[in-house]
Amino acid sequence: NGGAFGLLIVEDNPEADGDIPVWASNELLLQISNIENVVRANGKPYEIFDVKAGQWYRLRVSVVDPLGKPQELRFTSGCEVHKVASDGIWHSSIPGSQASTFEMTGASRGDFAVRCSSPASTVNILCDDKVAAIVNVGAVEASPHELIAWTPMRPASLQDIASASVPDDNRFAIAIQRGSINQEPWKPDVPLNTIAFDEVHEWEIGDSRNHPFHLHLYHMLVVTRGGCGAHLEGEFYDTIAGPPCTVRFKTADIGQRCVFHCHVMQHGDIGALGWV
Repeated sequence: NGGAFGLLIVEDNPEADGDIPVWASNELLLQISNIENVVRANGKPYEIFDVKAGQWYRLRVSVVDPLGKPQELRFTSGCEVHKVASDGIWHSSIPGSQASTFEMTGASRGDFAVRCSSPASTVNILCDDKVAAIVNVGAVEASPHELIAWTPMRPASLQDIASASVPDDNRFAIAIQRGSINQEPWKPDVPLNTIAFDEVHEWEIGDSRNHPFHLHLYHMLVVTRGGCGAHLEGEFYDTIAGPPCTVRFKTADIGQRCVFHCHVMQHGDIGALGWV
């Protein structure tokens, strides 16, 4: 709650991830916190970015709010913006649709392809209607990168999940309360369930708008038709905050104990925390 958080970048691996576009290495980093309605960016009242008109940038954003409330990230006019990754995982098809407003959870990461067109102009990035960054647009880039259509490669642990046959034993429902999960408070020696390793699991997550559900170890694929609020069908997330949502994940690579919790930190502290 006092600011003990940070942003860790795991670099892309061109050999494993496929033909990563050149613009993806043109990075801007923005760590936003919203604590007690005070927004800070990279530890400052706001960040300042100097960019060139017509050039594509990969803006990597992390949003932290210990209260877990949804955060609206909004770009004022002057830039073309596409969200291309969520919670560290590339979207299934890039660049995807264009937008100017994006809903984030209190524990979201998002990567955005951004290009500002008008030289000698200023664009603001707002979080919760407060300025998080000021983008100063300079002279036109002489040799800009291209934003071409791209389908990222995914590691084996994230492949073939949507089409997998899920046995009944691998289905589980999650309901989060203020101080418990499935009516059970935190018990460090008692799991809520025992699940199979290296198999696909399907979980039904109840309404999580007041209790964002965060799963450690595995990213969750949204399989609810039409998505769940801001969470798109067919994309991976590690925190779900929205209406009831069906997700799938594969317990590959890492086994033993897997923890999950409400991302309202106070709720986790009093028992909205469990493990399988």
